[in-house]
Amino acid sequence: MWNRRPGPRMAIALEAAALGGLLAVLDLALHVDFQAWLETPRRLLRAGLGLGLGYALALGLAGLLLGRRRLLLGFTIVAFAAGQMLLDAYRGNVADDLGPTLAWQGVLLLGVTAALIVILPRWLRPAPEQVWAAAGAGGAAIGALALVLVLPPASRAVPDPLPHPVRGAPDDQRPNLLLVTLDTVRPDHLPAHGYAAIRTPAIDRLATEGVVFENAVSQAPLTPVSHASILTGLTPAAHGLRNFERQNRVRESVVTLAEILSAQGYRTGAIVAAAVLDASFGLSSGFDTYRLVPQRGFYPFPRAERTLLATALAQARLVRDRAVYRAARPQVDDAIAWLERSRGTNFFLWLHLFDAHEPYAPRPSDVEGGGRVGLYDAELLRLDRNLDRLFGRLEELGLDERTLVVLASDHGDGLGDHGYYGHTARLFREQTRMVLMLRWPGRLPAGRRVPWQVRSIDVLPTVLSLLGSPCPPVEGHDLRPWIAGEAAGHLPATSETLEPDDPAEQLMAIDDGRFKLIRTLAGRDWLFDRRRDPGEQVDLSDEVPAVRQRLARALEAHLAAARTAGGRHAAPQTLDPKLRERLESLGYLR
Repeated sequence: MWNRRPGPRMAIALEAAALGGLLAVLDLALHVDFQAWLETPRRLLRAGLGLGLGYALALGLAGLLLGRRRLLLGFTIVAFAAGQMLLDAYRGNVADDLGPTLAWQGVLLLGVTAALIVILPRWLRPAPEQVWAAAGAGGAAIGALALVLVLPPASRAVPDPLPHPVRGAPDDQRPNLLLVTLDTVRPDHLPAHGYAAIRTPAIDRLATEGVVFENAVSQAPLTPVSHASILTGLTPAAHGLRNFERQNRVRESVVTLAEILSAQGYRTGAIVAAAVLDASFGLSSGFDTYRLVPQRGFYPFPRAERTLLATALAQARLVRDRAVYRAARPQVDDAIAWLERSRGTNFFLWLHLFDAHEPYAPRPSDVEGGGRVGLYDAELLRLDRNLDRLFGRLEELGLDERTLVVLASDHGDGLGDHGYYGHTARLFREQTRMVLMLRWPGRLPAGRRVPWQVRSIDVLPTVLSLLGSPCPPVEGHDLRPWIAGEAAGHLPATSETLEPDDPAEQLMAIDDGRFKLIRTLAGRDWLFDRRRDPGEQVDLSDEVPAVRQRLARALEAHLAAARTAGGRHAAPQTLDPKLRERLESLGYLR
C-alpha cells in the first residue's frame, strides 16, 4: 500500500485515511451483529459511515502530522488496536478466563508486529533509527502483553459441587421426577416427529417407551419466560416473568413445582446451562441445589459471537465457541453425579441443556447438511448422545421404573422460515411449537401419541397428578384424560413475546388448534388457518373477520383473567451488568 519513495505529506495523509476506512470495515466485521442490523440497513449504514469517517480523520491527521515517519504511524495503529483488544478482553472475560482470549490476541499482535518490523524497513531505507525505535516499541508492547498473560485470571468462585440437605426417609411408593429441558429444539427436526435427516436413538427410544404430544405449544419464545410457565403452570401474564428488562422475575406469590415437591420431602436440584436461567429470574425458588457454572470461554473476541467475522470463522470450523453456555457433556456428568447421590431419596431433578441454541459448536464429523440447518442438526446429535448416557445411567442405578421422565423443549427456533433466524421476536409455528414427551414404565402407555394441542402450562398439573401430589390453582390442565384417550379436543394456547422495545413489534398470539391469530400491541393482526396452511404463510385476517374477532376477544379475555389471577405486577429489577453481557452474547437485549 505504501510507496517506496516518500510522497508529499498530503498523499501520505490520504493513504492513512484510506487505511482508516479499511480498519472501519474490519471493526464492523468484528463488533456488529450483522444478522440483526441487516434487518435495519439504515442503522448499519449510519454506523459504518460514522465509524469510517472517525478512523479516516484520526489516521489522516496522524499521517499529515507524522509525514514520512510512516513506520511510527504503523505502530500507532498497532498500539491502538492492541489497546482496544486488551481492554475488551479484560472487560469481557474478567469473570471467566483471560488466558485463552489474550493468547489468541497475543499471537495476532505478535504477527502484525513482526511483519511491520521485517517489511517496513524496505519501504523506509535508509532509516535505521526508526527501525530500532519501532522494534523497541514492539518489544515493549509484546512484553506488556506477556505480563498480562501470566496474571492469574479473575474467575467466579464455584460452590461445592452438588450439596444436598438432609431429608427424611424416602417413600418407596412415590415416584421420582426427572425433567429434562432442551433449549431451542424444534420437534420437526427430530425423527420422533418424522424428520429423516438425522438419527436420535435416545430420544426415539423415549418416544417409543412413553407418550408423545405431537402438538404442544410454548407460552413464550424466551427461555426464562417459557421455563417459568413449565414450572408454575401459569401463562406469563399470571406468573409475572415476561422479558429481561421490565417484568423480569417470577412473582413471589407464585408457587413453583420445586417448592411444592420440596414441601413434600423431595430432594430438589436444578442444573442449568446458561445465564438465561440465572437465579435472579426467580426460578431457583424451592431447589435445594441450583447449579449454574459458566463455561470458560475460548473464543478470541469477547462479546462478538454473532458478528460477521465470528460467523465466518465458525462456518469454516476454525473456532468453537462455548463461552456463553455450558455444553451437554459436563451438564450430564453433573446430573449423573446428582442422581448417584440421590438414589436413596425421593428426588426431583431438573436438567437444562442449551446446545441447540446459538452459537453452534458441533463436532465436524456430525455436520452433514450445509449452512445453519446442518449445524443445528449436528447439535441435536450431541444432545442425543448425552441423553443416552443420562438415561442409561438412570437404568443402571435401578431408578428408571420409579422415575417419571419428562422431556420438553422451551420453544422452537427460526432457521430461515419466514425469512427470520432466531426466536425472540416472532410467534410463528417454528418458534412456538415445543417438544413434550413423558415416560414412566408400567404407568404410562408406551408408544402413545396425542394429536391434540396442549401447552407448556399443562406440564405442572399433569406431573403433580401422576405423582399423586395436590396441585394449586393454575391455568394448565391435567393431561391424563388426553393420555388415556378419555378426552379429545384442542386446548387453546396463548403465546407472547414482549422482548422487542417497540410496541409495534411486541406480539401476542392465540391458537385454537386450527386458527391462529398473531397481534402486535400496536394493533396489527395476522390470521392463519393451520389446517390448510401449516406453514403459516397466508394471512387471512381480512378474509375471515368473524374468526379474527372471535380470537381477538378470547385473547383479551385471557389477558384480563391472567392479570386478575396474578395480582399486581412484580417489581422490576435492574439486570446485573455481567448477566447483561452474557445475555447480549447469546443474542438477547440487542
